[in-house]
Amino acid sequence: MPDEFPSAYARAAAIGDYGFVLRRSRPYESGTYRPDTDPESLTVIARASTLRQLGRYPDAQLCDELAVAAARTEPVRVAAWLGLAADAVGQADPALARQRAAVRLPADRPDLLVLAGWIHTEVALLEGDPLAAVAAAAGCVGTATEMVAPWHLAKSRLFVGVARLAAGEPAGADDLRACLAAGYPALTWVAAAVLGEREAARAAVARIAEGLPADVRAGWLARPDVAPYA
Repeated sequence: MPDEFPSAYARAAAIGDYGFVLRRSRPYESGTYRPDTDPESLTVIARASTLRQLGRYPDAQLCDELAVAAARTEPVRVAAWLGLAADAVGQADPALARQRAAVRLPADRPDLLVLAGWIHTEVALLEGDPLAAVAAAAGCVGTATEMVAPWHLAKSRLFVGVARLAAGEPAGADDLRACLAAGYPALTWVAAAVLGEREAARAAVARIAEGLPADVRAGWLARPDVAPYA
């Protein structure tokens, strides 16, 4: 895969440059705008991902629903459905997440296979089955390695690390350190927080926060999971 991201918006949403996405894409969650092309639908999906990472799950769902409705090709439709599954995970509804993730994955899109695996990992963790989570996340690591996709691999190492620790496997800490070494702020702060490396978590949170609009920044930094590192 020459580039693991379909657009600049997708790259920004993935690494933690949420301010870029919020300022440069339309506020589709307002209901004022609707995508009518696949490239625009991909922008909506990236905005949904950004809103999800900021804890704004209902707004993210509105964007993903628009993307599902507007998708012209199967890969874009699948990506939007997987976004909706992730929205359900964020709202702690594993049954709905599993239902939404039950889409046929295109054989030529390993990135979507990885994304589906992350959802299965989170569903398993929500349901208290860390061994199933480890299996799902380990599959993502293998696929991302074959893709030669550094960000997908780093996020997969984050998932497998959290799952292994939940399963009582100390080696999960090594996966989290590998994620840290990749240097993506959106992943770094989570991995560092789990490892108890407060300074690394604080530095990553600060880097993300500095690019956010002031009102969004205040709300994100006040979240219970983020506030200790603000």
